[in-house]
Amino acid sequence: MITTYGIDEEYNVAFTAFGIENLGQVIQIYRAAASRTTAEPQ
Repeated sequence: MITTYGIDEEYNVAFTAFGIENLGQVIQIYRAAASRTTAEPQ
């Protein structure tokens, strides 16, 4: 991820191709972990 800052609080975020691939992997990991930690009501 590349972030460029401008005047005041303005900024732009850009993802490299490698960053987009990694983001997809992180989302899959997060979803898998969330589904394992979801408890059933007792």
